[in-house]
Amino acid sequence: HPIVLDLERMVRSQGEESDEAKDFAVLLYDVAALTSGYEIEDSGDFAKRILSMMTIKSKSDIRDVEVEAQNVEQEHVEDNHENV
Repeated sequence: HPIVLDLERMVRSQGEESDEAKDFAVLLYDVAALTSGYEIEDSGDFAKRILSMMTIKSKSDIRDVEVEAQNVEQEHVEDNHENV
């Protein structure tokens, strides 16, 4: 499953002791339990892990947009130099 592959890549790149990888693994376990009809032990921790992953994702998206904007700016500068 793609999510399991994401977890594997995360562990490989960040190490097994990474808090982000641990939270991702526990979140995956909790989601599997919920979708199978079980209750999770601590809904507050579950919510914190989801919010943490959402924050990480949104920061990553912002960085992607910033990099893309820099690339467009650089291309614009290069185009202007070629036309001079």
